[in-house]
Amino acid sequence: MGMFFGRKTIAAKMTGIMLVTIMLALFIILFGVLLHKYHDDQHSLEQQVKTLGKVIASRSTGALEFGDYPTAKENLNALAASEDIIEARLYLENGELFAAYKKKNRPDQALIFLSRELGVSEIFFVDNDVILDEQVIGKLVLVVSRQKLFASFSQSVLITLIISVFAFVLAFVVFNWLHKSISGPIADLTKAMKKVSENQYDRIRGSEKLDGDLGLLSRGFNNMIRQIELRERQLAEHQRNLQAEIEAQRIEIKESQAQRIFWLETMAGFLKHELQNTTVGIKTSLQLIEKKNNDKAIQVYIERGRKSLYFMNELLSRATEASSMEAAIYKEKFSELDLSALAQDYLNEYRTLYEETILRATIADGVVVQGNAERIRQMLDKLLSNAIDHHLPGTAIEIKLEKSARMAVLTVSNLGENLPQDIVRIFDLFYSHRKGDSKKNGHFGLGLYIVKLIAESHNGSVSAENLEIHSGARFFVNIPLLK
Repeated sequence: MGMFFGRKTIAAKMTGIMLVTIMLALFIILFGVLLHKYHDDQHSLEQQVKTLGKVIASRSTGALEFGDYPTAKENLNALAASEDIIEARLYLENGELFAAYKKKNRPDQALIFLSRELGVSEIFFVDNDVILDEQVIGKLVLVVSRQKLFASFSQSVLITLIISVFAFVLAFVVFNWLHKSISGPIADLTKAMKKVSENQYDRIRGSEKLDGDLGLLSRGFNNMIRQIELRERQLAEHQRNLQAEIEAQRIEIKESQAQRIFWLETMAGFLKHELQNTTVGIKTSLQLIEKKNNDKAIQVYIERGRKSLYFMNELLSRATEASSMEAAIYKEKFSELDLSALAQDYLNEYRTLYEETILRATIADGVVVQGNAERIRQMLDKLLSNAIDHHLPGTAIEIKLEKSARMAVLTVSNLGENLPQDIVRIFDLFYSHRKGDSKKNGHFGLGLYIVKLIAESHNGSVSAENLEIHSGARFFVNIPLLK
């Protein structure tokens, strides 16, 4: 029943409930009335047959006493006037049949079928003792048919059904007219709610004239609409203010970014031009000193000066490179990039260059981002170079690319040296976490700084951690997914 009414309208539900209720009520009333009438008619028939049996038994006393068969037969034939009695038998005191009567009419087969369906026999017996001077001298047995009773019952059923159908139709019409006072306002509210869900608030109101619970519901709905409209206006106002603030901040950030890029480009040019001129003078001075003075003690200082000058030039070159790169990154155009395919191709190239290094890669398919392919390759190169430089020889470097919470997550792990305690600093410019003098080996702490620049230029981030069980490090790069 719940499944039948679940998706119906209020009007359909109320009509269905009414139909079921009326049908159930009519069935109970019909069953009760017919059952009462049947038992009433049955009792009346039994009383009539018993009374008639007593009369025939009384009239048959003399016939049994004197053995007068014609009189007994005549008394029994008088029962032909009764439609209900189909057979009669008059017995002597010793049980011997003395006289009998049997009606010749054929029984109605339809009524016999009805009696069987009702589980009631189509005949019943009524016994009457024949008494003379308070002594039983015989017995009269009447066989009574219920055909007339069944015929009356069938007619009653038909009449009751006709009345029930008429009552059902009348009740349906009246209820259908009355229930509109309930279902109508609810249907109107349902239509209004549908329009509200479609953001159509204009002139949507429930009726204010209703009383009772429906009136409270309608007025509550109207109050809700007014509150929604008020909140919509407030939200629109806040949205306009927020958009104005965002636009102002966007312009400010754009101007600040332009100034920053201009400063980086200017600084890169300044460092390259001015400091190189200075180093040329120092280099020339060292050459002149070397030519005019052959003292070996002084030659040691000259060599130290040359090395310092070399490192100064290298540092200047790296600083210029970093400044130029940072300025260039924010000018480059991004496009849709299949990070899965790019990473797989790059790793295949890397394996040919570093055959002695074990690279284990788990690359998820369909990782698509908005980015610059050359910068992503540069970031992968810096991460893998860092892992190779610090990994324990003979152990594998793990590379994993996967999707997680709308982000593309690139992970590079290696066994070997642990990271310093202040892990955040390893991504700063000119910071190196290598043991010893890293500048002697040509390392100036630019690799991870470049990784950070590239990740942040893609609206992403980079982080690192030490491995939990073994010594080693794990680096994470997170970039927003495009799909």
